[in-house]
Amino acid sequence: MTAESYVYSTVPDREIDHVAAQIRQEPGLLNEEKVIARYRATGLEVDPDPFSNTIVERLTQALAERRPYSLIRIGDGEIGALALGQEPETPTLDRFALERTVMDCPDRFRVNETGLRQVQSDMAAAVAAADAVGVVGMWRAQPVAEDVFAEDLATQVYKDIRGRSGHWRSIRRMLAMAEGGELGGKFICSAHNYLHLVGKVSSLVNAAEGTLCLTNRPGAVAKLQARFPACRIDRIELNAEKRPVTDLPDAPEFLQEVEARLPADLSGKLVLIGAGIWAETYCTWAKARGAVAVDLGSGFDLLDGRASRKMHRRFLETRGLTIEDILTDS
Repeated sequence: MTAESYVYSTVPDREIDHVAAQIRQEPGLLNEEKVIARYRATGLEVDPDPFSNTIVERLTQALAERRPYSLIRIGDGEIGALALGQEPETPTLDRFALERTVMDCPDRFRVNETGLRQVQSDMAAAVAAADAVGVVGMWRAQPVAEDVFAEDLATQVYKDIRGRSGHWRSIRRMLAMAEGGELGGKFICSAHNYLHLVGKVSSLVNAAEGTLCLTNRPGAVAKLQARFPACRIDRIELNAEKRPVTDLPDAPEFLQEVEARLPADLSGKLVLIGAGIWAETYCTWAKARGAVAVDLGSGFDLLDGRASRKMHRRFLETRGLTIEDILTDS
């Protein structure tokens, strides 16, 4: 039995048609300036520039004050949990998107209604507990006119159902949450801020009383320790390989296993997390123990010297940079 046996292999055309129609009807959601303006109109504090030092300053200040803090990022995958059941026109797509995201993780489980609802509940709790939320739609590595982007996205959503619909739904759903008052008091920033944070990691590590990394990239942690030999950097190892489908648990038990390995007191500590859709839950638990928790995501790959995402390569090529160039501030 393959992993695909546990996810919907077919999303009805009518549901994809619905999303494509939304995109064509609301192209303004693909215009960075319009999205930024809508967030600011809610009264939230917003810094759309992923290369701004604002978030670095907030994190280092929290470390200096030994004040718990959580920075999470809601992207194409994470939105699957928050969007589940939100639109009556896309029930199959909702479930497909979240199941696919779960099954793409090294840590995964045999998807079922109970488990998916737990993922949704945990993601909502992470947003509620977060101090800063990174969102998509406010910055792009390669800006594109909204009408051109809308038509391309509406066309591509049929070919990449999870990814392209996820991009659209992440912009739309997070704006709806902001305008509905669900993000009150949070600092809104770019989900791509990790491109800057990996270059400012020295500021964070040096401000912390210790650093704990939750990642399946041991090479990245070893390189960090080599660069900062005077700083204590520990790691909680996460699975690097996907569990075989025949060995999948019926619930996300691995979450509790990681929770049990977190120190009870993380006050003054920096916790850097790269764990896919589970990162937000780990951020919540680390903050509850006193840490400054950061969802660094695929930033761990960059720290390890690898441009693992298409967006990484596009960003580097567009700006004529190398990975080393964006790490030099460290």
